[in-house]
Amino acid sequence: MIQIEDIFFKWIPQVGFPIVVAGFVLIRIEPKLSRLIEAITELIPIVKQDSENTEDMKKALTDFRVEVSKINGRKG
Repeated sequence: MIQIEDIFFKWIPQVGFPIVVAGFVLIRIEPKLSRLIEAITELIPIVKQDSENTEDMKKALTDFRVEVSKINGRKG
């Protein structure tokens, strides 16, 4: 079975060392990038839900402050 490293060593004289290194890095990082994309995709609905909860909390706190102000006899 041909190893990736064997292919890279054959390409160095033909295309140059920097191109081979760039190719090697891209091949090695591709699975990690794919997993990162999956993780970000999974986080999008969680962040959206959290944002909605934050807006609900802000409204509840504002309503609470208004009610407390009414109890204390101030206009809210």
